[in-house]
Amino acid sequence: QMVDSKTDAQLYIATNDADNDENAIQYSYEPLTGGKKFAAEAKLKVNDISTAALFFGFHNFKAAGTIAQTAALGGVASGFHVPDGASAVILKASSDNGTLTQTDLDGTTGGTMTDDTFVTLSLFNNGDTTKFYVDGALAATHTFAESAVGSLTAAPTLCLANASAAASNMTVAYMGFWVEG
Repeated sequence: QMVDSKTDAQLYIATNDADNDENAIQYSYEPLTGGKKFAAEAKLKVNDISTAALFFGFHNFKAAGTIAQTAALGGVASGFHVPDGASAVILKASSDNGTLTQTDLDGTTGGTMTDDTFVTLSLFNNGDTTKFYVDGALAATHTFAESAVGSLTAAPTLCLANASAAASNMTVAYMGFWVEG
C-alpha cells in the first residue's frame, strides 16, 4: 500500500531554551547483555546542530540523564554522539566498554551534520566489530571488546540536549533497534 509522505508520522523532540536541557527516550528494558550481536538505525535531523548535543544508539540506563551532554560517554555505550562543548560540530562514532573509543567522522567520512537536513545513522555489531555507517557509507569500525557487557547492560537510546541557551529540536523520520535473541 502506498503511503502519502504528507501524512507520515514523525517524532519531534524539543528542548527548552536553558543550557543543558536534555530530552531522552530510552527503552526501559536493557537487552544488550552478554556480548550479543546488535544493530540500530535512525533517520533524523536537528534544527541547529551547533547549539545542540545528541546521542543515538545503545547506552546504559541513566535515571537522571546527562547522556548527550557529556563529552566522553561512560559505562556501556555504542552509538553516534555529538557532545556538548565540542570545539567543532563533529559527529562521533562512540564505543565505551570501560575504555572509550571515539572516531571523529569528519567531512571525508560523511560525519559533518548539516542544519535541518536528514542524515541516516546505522551501526551493526557482528560480535567482533562494530561498524558505523552515515547515509549508507562505512564511516568507522571499532573492535568489539565489551568485557563489561556481562555485568552491565545497555538499552536503545535517543536523546537531544542544548549545548547553549538556544532551544533545540530534532525530527526523527524513523528509528529501529535489533538485538540478537
